[in-house]
Amino acid sequence: MKRTALLFIVILLGFSKGIIGQQKKLDSLLARSNAWHQEDSLKVMYLRDVFRAYNSVKNTEKVDLYIDSAILIAGKLPRKNMLAFAYYRAGGIFHNTNRLRAITYYNKSIEVARANNLPKQQADAYLNLGALYLDIRDYPKSLDAHDHALQGFLQAKDEGGASSCYMNLSYIFKNTGQLVKAMEYTRKALKVFETDEVKRGVAVAYEGIIDLYFESTDAELTQMGILPANRYREISTAIETGLKAALTTDDKSVISNLYAKSGKLYELQGNFTQAQQNYTKAVDLLANDINEESYGDNLVIAGNFYIDKVKNFSKGLEMLHWALMASRRLKIRGTEQDALLSLSTAHEKQQHFDSSLYYYRQAIVVKDSIYSKEKEQEITRRQLKIDFDIKERDYKNAQQLADARMKQQEQQILLRNQQLQISDKEKTLQRLTFLQKQAELENHEKLQANLMVQKQQKADFDKKTSDQQIKVQNVQLVSNQRLSVFLGVLAVIVFAVAIFIFESRKKTVRLNKTVSEQKMALEELVAVKDKIFSVVSHDMRVPVNSIIAFSSLLADGDIEQKRLALYVDQIKGTLDHTASLMENLLNWASSQMQGFAPVIEEINIAPIVQQTIQGAAQALHKKKITVHNAITENAFVKGDMNMIELILRNIVNNAVKFSNTGGELQLSVNREGNKTIISVSDNGVGIDDRKVAIINSPSAGTIHSTFGTEREKGTGLGLMLCKQFATLMHGSIQVESRWGNGSVFSMILPAA
Repeated sequence: MKRTALLFIVILLGFSKGIIGQQKKLDSLLARSNAWHQEDSLKVMYLRDVFRAYNSVKNTEKVDLYIDSAILIAGKLPRKNMLAFAYYRAGGIFHNTNRLRAITYYNKSIEVARANNLPKQQADAYLNLGALYLDIRDYPKSLDAHDHALQGFLQAKDEGGASSCYMNLSYIFKNTGQLVKAMEYTRKALKVFETDEVKRGVAVAYEGIIDLYFESTDAELTQMGILPANRYREISTAIETGLKAALTTDDKSVISNLYAKSGKLYELQGNFTQAQQNYTKAVDLLANDINEESYGDNLVIAGNFYIDKVKNFSKGLEMLHWALMASRRLKIRGTEQDALLSLSTAHEKQQHFDSSLYYYRQAIVVKDSIYSKEKEQEITRRQLKIDFDIKERDYKNAQQLADARMKQQEQQILLRNQQLQISDKEKTLQRLTFLQKQAELENHEKLQANLMVQKQQKADFDKKTSDQQIKVQNVQLVSNQRLSVFLGVLAVIVFAVAIFIFESRKKTVRLNKTVSEQKMALEELVAVKDKIFSVVSHDMRVPVNSIIAFSSLLADGDIEQKRLALYVDQIKGTLDHTASLMENLLNWASSQMQGFAPVIEEINIAPIVQQTIQGAAQALHKKKITVHNAITENAFVKGDMNMIELILRNIVNNAVKFSNTGGELQLSVNREGNKTIISVSDNGVGIDDRKVAIINSPSAGTIHSTFGTEREKGTGLGLMLCKQFATLMHGSIQVESRWGNGSVFSMILPAA
């Protein structure tokens, strides 16, 4: 409470000091604007500075007045670049506070820029528009805006703008679960950011890389070129590099986010003291600027840490409420959903189930407002279009490079031919010189014999013939070289086309396989949903009706003590079944909203087994069942403690349910290689072969439930959850049984 009051005072003092400084700056800007009477581009710039200053002091009337003045003057200018600029800056004013007005101004800026062939300004407006849709998680519209922005920046040869598009596209792919593609675009952006003198882009890129390292599976890390065993070391290096770049700027939001990620790394490594220090830095850094979008996200992370690790529920809930208020004030639907889900989980841990359900319902409403089937389809279409455009541009660039190399080779061949021609001319000139000298010599040697003249003439003829043959061979050699080059280029083109066709076919096969798998998963999910609705509509109505009937009997007051005890026992049995049903339903719901990510650790199952037996003591006593527990010493496995407890509890309850009065249960543990097998056997009624095959099938979803030996009811959700949670821990559930001879249920987990 003291810390909350201190934080409020710090915010108030910082706010008052900021207002005084902003008012002085505003007065200076107003004086400069009023002193300039010409209606030109400079006047528009002055008005832009004034309405930005009025926005800082929250004077909305003056903001609207000076925005309208700037747009009016810019519209009178012959060149419309300042009009597009004025609309663009007006959109930036309302980017976080009134997104509908911001979208209107951005679209007007785009319209003016397109009409006046201003690709750079059009791309800038599309970039901000795409970022706005990204903030509210409208991914189809964000993808469309970024596609237009990327084309504009490439046309204007603006690498910085294109890198910003790549960075925002990486966020979209990350938020839609395509982490490998997100890393591809993040690295594209980082490559450009590293050439910039201002290192904010480098810090932002590393912030995105850190998130991807945290969230990726081992297989995805391998696709990114990172060894899964080096995950934490790569994260630590990225945080250090990102912070080094961020601290050279004045962007508190990026610095705060990097401190929060450092806290998360320390938390995962078990160093809670360092984690708490970094989370505190992340939150306190933005305490004076609560309009930053990162403020709510970092409050959610820190609040979850205080609840899950420090067990300080009051501090954690306080931070989550601050995050919820900040996200609603800034209309950041994603952060609002995260805060509501965290509040629901925290209240559930405190066993405040009504409050937990209240926040969970609000989270579902927010989630439904963000996602829809049509949006998912539109996202996929936009992603494919952007990927195709980028690959097409890469192909064209490669083709241009190949054409340039071909032209270079042709120029080299032409140069060689020219050199050969010059060489031939030199030889001819030398020959003419020789003949001239020879003629002079013959004139001087007229007295020589005719035989010598004939021999010389014959030698001349032989030499001319040899020279002619050499020329013919040179021409043939040049022709052969040109033919070889042509055939080589043709072979390369044919090979490239074959590779492209092969890759296209592979991609089509992969897409068909993915669609088939998604169809099967959706059909299974619909079956589970129908099962849940059937259970809720029937089994939840019966105990409520029983309680209403029993309360009516109590109101009449005319019940014998013996009958009263019988009614109480029946209602207690009904409520026990209902409690088990509710627990399984909540666990299933949590697993479907990705709230049950396993925390794999080394766990001793002996105390868990003992605790499970104690929890079933009443049911065991009621049926007079004898338990033989052979798991009394340390037996370690790798898994999630909560999931193991749920699986053991469901298996033991099923064994009691299908055991006869006076039956026996045996619990044992065996290790086979790198697997540990925990078995629960009973001598009850057993299971028929058809149902055994369904339970052992890895693809089976819902399992039909039957009555126990004393008409105990079930839903089939328990075994479904056991199979799902065992799979999440890299294990499985197996059963051996014959009808009438009892059953053996085994939970198989990785050995520690």
